[in-house]
Amino acid sequence: MSTEDGERSGRPKEISTERVHHIIHEYLGMRKLCAKWVSRELTFDQKHLRVDDLQQCLKSIKRNKPEFLRR
Repeated sequence: MSTEDGERSGRPKEISTERVHHIIHEYLGMRKLCAKWVSRELTFDQKHLRVDDLQQCLKSIKRNKPEFLRR
């Protein structure tokens, strides 16, 4: 995806950092977290993947807690 914009009459050549932040935050529903833009809400699939990952971690802990904590 390119951020370049062709010249147009009556249009600024650059968009301010504040304006970009406003668009990303207000219109796209994202926020900056750990120097990375992330969605405010997880999709159903993302939630499902997190549950699966955590269930795998719990199984590993139950099998061998010292080894899990060591890693």
